Amino acid sequence: MSKKTNGPTVADVLGPYLIEQCAAVQAVGADLQAALQDDLEPALSAERIHDGRSGCRRIRSIVKVYEEFFSVPESGRLSDDAGWFASRMGAVRDLDVLGERLTRSMDRLDADLILHDARQELIIQIGYRRQIALAELRDAVHSEPYADLLDQLAAWQRKPAFVPDASKPATKIKKFLKRSESKLGRRLRTAALAIAADDPESDELIHTARRVGKRHRYAVEAAAPVLGPSADRLVELHQQFTDELGEYQDSRVASVLLRDLGGIPGRNGFTFGVLHAQETALRRRLAKRIAKRAHGL
Repeated sequence: MSKKTNGPTVADVLGPYLIEQCAAVQAVGADLQAALQDDLEPALSAERIHDGRSGCRRIRSIVKVYEEFFSVPESGRLSDDAGWFASRMGAVRDLDVLGERLTRSMDRLDADLILHDARQELIIQIGYRRQIALAELRDAVHSEPYADLLDQLAAWQRKPAFVPDASKPATKIKKFLKRSESKLGRRLRTAALAIAADDPESDELIHTARRVGKRHRYAVEAAAPVLGPSADRLVELHQQFTDELGEYQDSRVASVLLRDLGGIPGRNGFTFGVLHAQETALRRRLAKRIAKRAHGL
């Protein structure tokens, strides 16, 4: 067993952060469960769903980046189940973001480019998909897997599943942050090469880099007591970058929906085609910026 240090330990730093995230996910889950049980769907806040998904992602990021400080069976199970719940919330949240994005884009079009009630068609199609996602979320928060997740969150709030090495000095965290940053750099450079080669896999590689970037940002966030004043600057830097990668992914998802809408039989897809062209042009610009940033690492 590792000897207890006199200063703050890894557990002293990561424990409070994990406990906070577990409490956040529980609170959001309770709100969702009540609203969905009583069919109060309009009361569901898009930001509240976002908070719940972000809490799940933070938990998964910490047990992944700092995995050597946690008991593998418990941390793996929590990560998997938090990922399952995040995906159910994400399906609703992503449609909210997509609807807002495409509505704004359509509002910026000249009136003569909006044909055959395209705006209403967009609202109907987003609404239909959202109802399906809400039904799946409703089933999720009233299921045995969700009840099991709540038990795990409560247990981790009482006592995170640390191993003896978590009693080492908190400065050991820096080693894992460096490793996480290196992984992000590799993912970005791989994506940059794919962009330069016009590789069809570049979209997925950019998405992978985004996931790794978010994981690293949350790891930095949790390590704030060790990093000191530089933590805020690093979090802000990675926030800007992951937002850029996120914009690329949102555009990619929007293009898929626009293509589907434009291909509805018997409809004129002109307006959706115009929006699709705008999204394609945006991704080209973003890809160049992402590649440039990657080369600067």
